[in-house]
Amino acid sequence: MWTGWSSINRQALTQEHEAVRRYREDLATADARRLRALRDQGRPLGERVGEIVRLGDCEEGERLARAAGDFALVEAVRGYCRGVPGDDAPRS
Repeated sequence: MWTGWSSINRQALTQEHEAVRRYREDLATADARRLRALRDQGRPLGERVGEIVRLGDCEEGERLARAAGDFALVEAVRGYCRGVPGDDAPRS
């Protein structure tokens, strides 16, 4: 009995190529959905975190930004909070 290995190999490569292509498309679609969701929630999240930080609760603002996965906002909160003098800082 003869087996046409070249055609079997070609079929396997074609199926593998198609599976990789479908995976990449699914991944791109999921990334696009996540980016849209982040963009839609970004402004309200920033405003909410900004209000919390303005009221003096830097830890809660950072925690909320981190929980949302917005690490740029986490860094912004840290930068802002480091630049704000504490209660024990000398006042002019």
